[in-house]
Amino acid sequence: MYTKRHIFNSFLLLFLLSIRVNIFSQTAEDKEKGVNQWSTFTEENRTPCQILEAAWDTLNITPLQADTGSFLYIPLCLGDSVHFILYGIYPQNGQYYTQHDTLNIYTWDFGDGTQLTTQTPQAWHRYDSARGYEMNVYMTDTNNCISRPLIARILVTQNPVSAVNPIPQICVGDTTAIQPSSFVNFVPYSYSQISSQKFDSTMFIPDGPNCNPAHPCYNTDVIFTSFLPNQIITSASDILSVCVFMEHSYVGDLNFVIRCPNGQTDTLKKYIHWGGADMGIPGTPDSGCDPRNNPQGTPWNYCWSEIYPNIGTINANAGQARLDSTDRTNQLKYYLPDNNFSHLIGCPLNGIWSIEICDYWAVDNGYIFEWTLNLSPNLLPQAWGYVANIDSTWIDGPFIISHSNGGAIIAPQNSGIYNYIVYFRDEFGCTWDTTVSLNVLPLPEVNLGPDQSVCQGTSVVLSAPPGNASYLWNTGQTTPTITVTQGGTYTVTVTAFNSCQNADSIQIIVHPLPVPKLIHHR
Repeated sequence: MYTKRHIFNSFLLLFLLSIRVNIFSQTAEDKEKGVNQWSTFTEENRTPCQILEAAWDTLNITPLQADTGSFLYIPLCLGDSVHFILYGIYPQNGQYYTQHDTLNIYTWDFGDGTQLTTQTPQAWHRYDSARGYEMNVYMTDTNNCISRPLIARILVTQNPVSAVNPIPQICVGDTTAIQPSSFVNFVPYSYSQISSQKFDSTMFIPDGPNCNPAHPCYNTDVIFTSFLPNQIITSASDILSVCVFMEHSYVGDLNFVIRCPNGQTDTLKKYIHWGGADMGIPGTPDSGCDPRNNPQGTPWNYCWSEIYPNIGTINANAGQARLDSTDRTNQLKYYLPDNNFSHLIGCPLNGIWSIEICDYWAVDNGYIFEWTLNLSPNLLPQAWGYVANIDSTWIDGPFIISHSNGGAIIAPQNSGIYNYIVYFRDEFGCTWDTTVSLNVLPLPEVNLGPDQSVCQGTSVVLSAPPGNASYLWNTGQTTPTITVTQGGTYTVTVTAFNSCQNADSIQIIVHPLPVPKLIHHR
């Protein structure tokens, strides 16, 4: 739940991050004439378009949002949904035809590769990946006139925990303060708009002709949403590079194609039925269609670029024993694509881009570990980002006697393994948790028995349980067993091999012997 502090922080953060950009505009003259720049006329004598403008219903959109005037920002927890609601503004309604929210068609692009068309001005959408999204929606009225797109930025945060270590083990009876920062690594989630996207899930590339002769191709996708609606590739230089991180035996098997959101393609490497060079260091054995029988090898970087220094096409280097790896750090040893990147001019920037790897020659296999499409950062319309700082932490679990500074003070009374739940709440109002274990070690058993009374001159053997790491008596002796002849209190401290200590005491009372009575014999 949002507090006033959360709302204020979010408004302040988003205001600082946003820079007003008037992407779509109309001149005053156009407005006076009732011209809508997003209207289309397919017939010279059709009914003129009336102005229609879309506006966010900020009072009813959930969750809470911040409107900076340029964009609507909606902070969101990973896996939660947004209820988008808008309404239409119709200053010329009735001049040529009737306009109303119930008569429109609404076209939604949620920024994550999914679209939706509705007949009502509202839609639910769930976001399942943490990052920033730019979504847009526009209205089409009964005269097929279109409003300007309405844009919102969705700020999705995720669990900030990156690593969890066990709480250092303690002994029964210890009183210990535990703080989340001492055993949980957490970093506030942040996002910056980028012009590169990476697919980073390992995928097996089995032998095409043997494993799937009907379609020996394998596809992976990346999604761009950072650009303006309808923004396109206008020059080959808009594409800095396409990189794969992979291993495969016999590069001559392969054909690489990149496909943009509207279906245009460019061939990075043509299949030429020749070329025995390995890519990276292939795993062995290397046969069959089951990844369980094909261990992963060592991947190398291979990048295509028309901007960075190159060593020719892959096919021109395919006669080597192993293809040289691209040095992405120093931007050296790139490969030229077989087809110029100009084939991708006209491609929409936003949407799903995919790489298709086809294996057209039998026997060899490989793995792709990731691939990256790097577009020019100059294409970005406006840099923006956000950080979801941690607002508070707390701990829940057994044996807690008090809470302090986001942590807890515990005093375990029993040995065993116990779970503690650590909670984090970020500035977006999202609560995350992780579970950490605590091993409470048992104390060594020490029992010197009941107090004893003995007569003077009698010795008493005191014994602590054997098999422990060390012993310390208040007499200074360090053996498990001692012999005493004097009265007093004797205490032993026993340290077990788990470093836990326990102690016990016994009182020895020594009674003096009776005074001898002289007996006189007559």
